Amino acid sequence: FPEVSYESKELFGEVSIPLFRDSKLGEYAELSGSYRWADYSTVGNVDVYGVNLVYRPIPDITFKTSFNTSIRVPSLSENFSPLSETYANSFVDPCATSAIAGVADAEKKQNRIKNCTILAEQMGLSYDFGSVTADNSDDYAPDYNTTGGISGRSGGNPMLEPEESESFTFSTVLRPRFIPNLMVTLDYYDIELTNVIASVTAQTAAN
Repeated sequence: FPEVSYESKELFGEVSIPLFRDSKLGEYAELSGSYRWADYSTVGNVDVYGVNLVYRPIPDITFKTSFNTSIRVPSLSENFSPLSETYANSFVDPCATSAIAGVADAEKKQNRIKNCTILAEQMGLSYDFGSVTADNSDDYAPDYNTTGGISGRSGGNPMLEPEESESFTFSTVLRPRFIPNLMVTLDYYDIELTNVIASVTAQTAAN
């Protein structure tokens, strides 16, 4: 695609603070943190940070926990890839009466019927989206497969925002002195992603 680029300015810092060593509270503990600020020409100012704690009460066991945030800025391809033609084959219209009949969630089904009815009315059309009438002649039953698929366009989006995540971890490391060379690690992760950047199919977008 045409030559594109972005610029970034970044600042990063870390700090590590030993809390104690060989004390009545335990053998060792350390608190650390990090911070990064960046200014991207594509998405503007962003920042992330992290806090980590390590606590070893006795030589045989260590506890580690952390909370961190992170970002991923869109790639040049995701931002600026030129539009190209694409086709959706075997497409199922979410407003088709048969498709709505297959929706198990009652609330979702009613919302689908309401939205499809409004769309049809805006075009001066009327269909039985909810299978209310016994006669299926007024059902909405489009067949896109006879037209060779639905033409569309796919490409980059310069309005994309960064992906963001928050993660919490907790680990326990066991190294029993009475069993040489044995180490057991138990990890717990809780990761939440927002503003996920991904390509979706025409079917997914329509649904």
